[in-house]
Amino acid sequence: MISDHDVSGIGGRFVNVWGSSTGTRIENNVATGCGHGAAVSGAQNYAIKNNDFSNSSGVAIYVGADADYAVIENNVGSGSQTGLEIYRADHVTVDNNDFSNCTQYGLYVSDGYYTDYTEIKNSNFSSAGTYGMYFYQGKAYHWTVDNNLISGDTAGMRFRWEYFWYGTISNNYISGGSYGIAAGAADQWLYFRYNLIENNHIYGTQNGIYFYRECDTNTVRNNWIYNNTDGIRIVQTNCTGSCFYRNRFENNTGYDAYDPSTNDWDNSELQQGNWWDDWQPPDHPDDNGDGVVDEPRPISGGSRYDHYPLVIYLPPGEPQLYLPADGEKTNDNTPTFEWTLGSDTATQRLVIDDDPNFSDGDNLYDNGNLVTENSCTIENELDDGVYYWKVIATNDEGSTESQTRSFLVDTVGPPAPTLSSPSDGAILDSTTVTFEWQTVTDSTAKSSDVSGIACYEIWVDDDQSFSSPTIENTPDNTSSSRTIYNLTGRNYWRVRAWDQAGNPGGFSSTRDFNVAGFSLSASSSSITILKGNTGSVGLTIGLLYGDPETVTLDYSWDEEPQGATVSISPDTGSPPFTSNLSIQTTTDASTGTYTLTITASVGDTQLTRDITVGITGMSFIIISSPSSLSMLRSDSSTSTVSVKFMMGAKENVTLAGSWHGTAPTGVSASLSPSTGTPSYDATLSFTTSSSASSGTYTYRVTGSGGGLEQWIDVKVSISTSLSITLSTDKTSYEKGQTINISGTVLDPNGDSVGDGTATITLSTGTWSDNVQTSISNGVYSASYYITYDKPEGTWTVSVTAVDNRGHETPSPENTSITVSVPESHKHYTVSISSPSAGEVFKRGDTVTFTVDLTENGRKVRGATVRIRKPSGDDIFLSEESPGLYSGSYQLGWDDDLGQWSVYVEGMTDEDGVLKAGFDYTSIKVEPTNLSINLIEPSSTRFEVGETVKVKLEVSYPDGTPVDEGVITALGPNGENLVFVREERGVYTATYVVDSTGEWGLQVSVADAYGNSGSTTETTVQFVSPATTSYLIRYWWAVLAIASALGGAATIVARSRLRVRQLRNIRREIQELERLKKEKAVEYFTKGSISREIYDGLLREYERKIAELEKKERMLKRKVGKKG
Repeated sequence: MISDHDVSGIGGRFVNVWGSSTGTRIENNVATGCGHGAAVSGAQNYAIKNNDFSNSSGVAIYVGADADYAVIENNVGSGSQTGLEIYRADHVTVDNNDFSNCTQYGLYVSDGYYTDYTEIKNSNFSSAGTYGMYFYQGKAYHWTVDNNLISGDTAGMRFRWEYFWYGTISNNYISGGSYGIAAGAADQWLYFRYNLIENNHIYGTQNGIYFYRECDTNTVRNNWIYNNTDGIRIVQTNCTGSCFYRNRFENNTGYDAYDPSTNDWDNSELQQGNWWDDWQPPDHPDDNGDGVVDEPRPISGGSRYDHYPLVIYLPPGEPQLYLPADGEKTNDNTPTFEWTLGSDTATQRLVIDDDPNFSDGDNLYDNGNLVTENSCTIENELDDGVYYWKVIATNDEGSTESQTRSFLVDTVGPPAPTLSSPSDGAILDSTTVTFEWQTVTDSTAKSSDVSGIACYEIWVDDDQSFSSPTIENTPDNTSSSRTIYNLTGRNYWRVRAWDQAGNPGGFSSTRDFNVAGFSLSASSSSITILKGNTGSVGLTIGLLYGDPETVTLDYSWDEEPQGATVSISPDTGSPPFTSNLSIQTTTDASTGTYTLTITASVGDTQLTRDITVGITGMSFIIISSPSSLSMLRSDSSTSTVSVKFMMGAKENVTLAGSWHGTAPTGVSASLSPSTGTPSYDATLSFTTSSSASSGTYTYRVTGSGGGLEQWIDVKVSISTSLSITLSTDKTSYEKGQTINISGTVLDPNGDSVGDGTATITLSTGTWSDNVQTSISNGVYSASYYITYDKPEGTWTVSVTAVDNRGHETPSPENTSITVSVPESHKHYTVSISSPSAGEVFKRGDTVTFTVDLTENGRKVRGATVRIRKPSGDDIFLSEESPGLYSGSYQLGWDDDLGQWSVYVEGMTDEDGVLKAGFDYTSIKVEPTNLSINLIEPSSTRFEVGETVKVKLEVSYPDGTPVDEGVITALGPNGENLVFVREERGVYTATYVVDSTGEWGLQVSVADAYGNSGSTTETTVQFVSPATTSYLIRYWWAVLAIASALGGAATIVARSRLRVRQLRNIRREIQELERLKKEKAVEYFTKGSISREIYDGLLREYERKIAELEKKERMLKRKVGKKG
């Protein structure tokens, strides 16, 4: 029992069963996307059930030689190259499987010698890339193909070589590009005899049934052959003795039947022929009503006739619905239904329900008493909501339903809108008025299914009762405004909505407005004045309609500025006339921005205009050069922003920038300096990242100072698209050949891309593969070897690219090639003995490949056998003994980790006959363990103040040094030690002991490829220094103490001792200076110590030198020396 495994995505076969076993069961497994699903050869009485082998790159289920008495049931092999292959096995039952959408064949009988008593039923072999079922060669007797879906791009069922006798093909749905069922061809001999083809649907092909030669003594009956070019075509005259009757030919655009031979096209014993859609009453009558057309029908291509052509009795034609229209919305809850009668209709039913499937058993309306009527009005009112209706026509041959239509009943109008503009009581100075309101949604008072708003209707009248209104509708259901022209005086307005069912909504509130007889306009809506100067704006008072009246002009401030005087001249007049607004400022006027309102009045009617007044202490302008920049990704560019002083008292101007409108991503901007006294220049800098968005953007720089604000826009255009070309060395290939792919890549400026990556994708159907290659100096190239497991047909080759700056191709560049099987190609059987599928190896291990190559059980000698790694590199095997090929490969330290799908191919080419076979297996590659030799510390006991040196040697298992190792070890203080490489594979770090305790030293190492290793923990003890250690480490201090004690005994001895001490201190300083130079050479020149170690030692040396120099100065003073 092989069951309940989930191993999707492995490279080779999920399971192989070889040899003379019995009772094997392969059940409930999931192995999608594998090389092959299950393969059985030589076993007996086995079962393959309830497995998912979909999307296999090879064969989902393979039944090999002598694998007899099999049950293959409830499996899925869809999307594979081939769903089911049978090779010289008999008594195979295939039931309820899905082998649809295979790229080559749903069923492939690769060698059918004595594949007898096989039953294929209740399965899906549809949408195959070539043939739904392909009987390649052999002797197949007593086959049953029943109740299947069978279709392929070329043919549904294709019979090619040798014998197919005593078979039954029944109850199937069969279609294909060129053929439904095709037996034989010009270059193929086939004896297709004593077969029964019945009760099939054969449709949508160029030839429904195609007999080429030696197709004789078959019975073809009760098939529906429709929507083909030719229904049945017999090619050669040696196809004889078959009987065709009770077949229905319909809507075939070429020949319903073509027969140059001597087959029977009726059953004379039953006196029954076929149903022909072109041979029916009334053109060809059946006067005696016996169901047989009185006139025999000739068969094209020869001299045969159907002597008993049958009359087609049809159910009624489909009723065609008219009203209500499909999706109609109405406020009529007792609607009238209309339709046209179908042909041959005896009675009709009108059915209405709120269920679109009419499945709830309680139709709201069901009138079965209609005979020839084509309309009906229901009496009971329908509630608001959605309804469905259809008409069913019946006669003695059956019933025919119309299409189902829906309609909506909506009897409630929308709510009233809310008005927005003009405001109630507004005074306007234009006879053209735009009215605005808030939109509404349809009322759901009776049903959540509503018709929706259709439009809005606006009423305008000079009479508050709207006795003679102007009425206008919006053009759609989303408009919230409407403009009306030539309005004068006082008017009233209101709005309502209409829904799509024809219901008006309630009116909004009523507003009034007054269109003044005059107008007020200003030559400018803003003015800027430099302190101590005067600014002016022209005012125009126009006449809109009626007689002119005196207009008075006045002004007011929202906040009156200090030192500003306003005058209007003239301030009255009869329109039309013009006036001048003058604003005079003093030298000490307040700066800022203010609003001045101008009022024009006639009685109670007033018009106003606001003017923005800016009073500044100085005037300046901003310019940029250049004002537009073109950039790429990973780019930088600058523009000079110049602040130019114009007049006034100079003050600081501050610059600030921001994106105006849409802001790009991945772009930064800066200004330097951002403030200064004009005139001065600032640099505006832009930097783009590798993911900057493409497009043209606006960056606005604003300058503020002296009460004035100015701005300038800089346009930044960012280009990100690479242009790429693609070519292949030819357009047609055979399996076993190499596709050479190349092209050029240019950056957005049209220059060659210096560095980048091109990704090439090859695809056909559901299969795809890709290759990545580098771009150098604008050129890329790659090759792709077409292995024999790849699908044939038309391939799409696509390429995209990205460069090292982040530019990329906006869309793939494509071309097409064709891939075919070599014309003389035959299959070998490849069996992989080693490694076993799923075997685990570590980097550095040697993988031995052993392959058997056979043809029909015979060993194949002198073949080229190759192993293809996932990287695309080939390993060629040598022949160790006849048909046995072997070779090895040592995994590199940097080879890819994880599952490897390994392709194996064997091939010979003898006398122009190419023979090849392939298979897959999978192995798992894991990282290797690095070897670590801890050289130092050699001691595990150190005193406080001592330096601990950690030194280790790292290598691969074969002794190769690890040069790019990452060393990790925690010091006693919890911080990482800093290791430096002294020589190949040797690394060191130091630590100065600063306290007592224990240190658990453990070192971990990883290389650049994911290999790693670690040491066991070593315990290092830190202890307090011994007395002798102090004397040795601080000899100069001990000597000083001894000198002081000796000085107490005698002054002379003390003086001599001090001189000796000075000499020793000088030597100590000289030694420390030498050590400083030595460590500088080790760090700067040799690189043998790290920066951290060098800095620590330098600080310690400088500290000791400073202490010694201080003691030296003290001793010199005591012995009477200077300097």
